[in-house]
Amino acid sequence: MITGPLAGQMLADMGADVIKIERPDGGDPFRTFRDGEVSPYFQAYNRNKRSVAADLHTDVGKLICRRLIESADVFIENFRPGVMAKLGLGAAEMRALNPRLVYCSISGFGSFGPYRDRPAYDAVAQALSGLSALFLDQNSQITGPTIADNLTGIYACYGILSALYEREQTGAGRVLEVNMLDSAVAFMPDAFASYSLGGAVPGPSRACKPRSPMR
Repeated sequence: MITGPLAGQMLADMGADVIKIERPDGGDPFRTFRDGEVSPYFQAYNRNKRSVAADLHTDVGKLICRRLIESADVFIENFRPGVMAKLGLGAAEMRALNPRLVYCSISGFGSFGPYRDRPAYDAVAQALSGLSALFLDQNSQITGPTIADNLTGIYACYGILSALYEREQTGAGRVLEVNMLDSAVAFMPDAFASYSLGGAVPGPSRACKPRSPMR
C-alpha cells in the first residue's frame, strides 16, 4: 500500500504518466482507510496518477494489463515473489511483450532466501534490519512514519531511473528487484560499519551520529 505506490508517485511527480491498476471491489485498501471514500493515506501516496479497475485473476483483467504493458516504459508490482508469474504476468512474460520494459518487483525480502515467501509490513522490516533498535529500547513500541516502506519506494524509484537511463544507451529494458529488508539495511551503513570495524553496538543511547561543537 506504500512502497509500490510511492515509487509510482515519485515518477509521476517528475512528469511520468502513471496508471494505477486497482481491484474492482473497492480498489487500493488505502482508499477508504480510516477516513471517508478517499482517505488522506491514499492521497499521500497516489497523487498525479490515473487509475483503472482490473481483476488480474480474470482473463479480461490480464488482457487489460498486457495491453497497457505493450506500450509502457515501466511496470511496478508490489507482491510476494512468484505471485505475478502465477498470474501469467511475470517479468519473463511481460518483457516478451515489450523488450524495452523496465520491470520492477518490490517485495519484503527478495526472490531468494528463507524469508522469500513471507509477507512484510513496515514494522517487520524495521525490526529485522535493526533500524528500530537505533531509536527504541526493548520496552518501546514502534511509532511514527513508515520508514522502511518509504525507503523502499525511494530506492525503487532510484533504480527505475537508472534502468531508464541505461535503456537510452542500450535499447533494452531490465528487471529490477527491490526489497524492504535490503532497503532498510542500506539506509544505515554507519551502524553496520561501526559494529563490524569498531565493535561498537549501536543503539538509542549510543548514536552513530558524529558530534560537532556548537558555534
